[in-house]
Amino acid sequence: MKGVSRLVAVTAEQAKEARETGAALARDVDSLFVRVQLGISVLQDALALSKEAGQLTDVVDTALMPQWQRKGLQSTLKALQRTTNTATRKLETKEASCKAQTLLKRHSDQPLVVDTLTTDSPSILMKVVNKLCEKSPDASVMLLSPQSNGKVLCACQVSKGLKDRFSAADWAVAVCTQMDGNAGGSSIVAKGIGHASQLDRVLKLALEFAKNKM
Repeated sequence: MKGVSRLVAVTAEQAKEARETGAALARDVDSLFVRVQLGISVLQDALALSKEAGQLTDVVDTALMPQWQRKGLQSTLKALQRTTNTATRKLETKEASCKAQTLLKRHSDQPLVVDTLTTDSPSILMKVVNKLCEKSPDASVMLLSPQSNGKVLCACQVSKGLKDRFSAADWAVAVCTQMDGNAGGSSIVAKGIGHASQLDRVLKLALEFAKNKM
């Protein structure tokens, strides 16, 4: 039943093991707590700490340990997960702003921006697209990010003034289909993924598709 906790009673050697497990996990959580409290200023650190919080949560949820201790550790880990997630979002936004500024200098006042961006984060890629469109509301933007494994991330946004004849979802699907991938989204914002060894050809296709719609 939902909301009902499963209690397991243990004695003797199992009880000792449960206490030892609880003590070991408490040390791990304390270590994570200290590192988070020191402050997070690097995105990769935020991602690593967030991942660690998630992994510890999974272990604490299933480990044989005193129930009172489990609840305390779960509460602490939930707070740590919120803190690391918030830090991740802030640092991603900061990095996206920096990358967007670089692209703005390269594509100043252009109504159509199709370019590549170095990042392994789909979230940052989309944030950069959003930032570019915030700074240039009349621009339509598509960014592609080649990955070391051969995949290519895609994110795009179409100017609201073109929404009646130019769909971001159609744009992303057309480009990602050419990369043997898939995409989806709305008429304004879309994203996708594919594979491509010759990115110049894909960039050219993206430009041609957009120009035909504009």
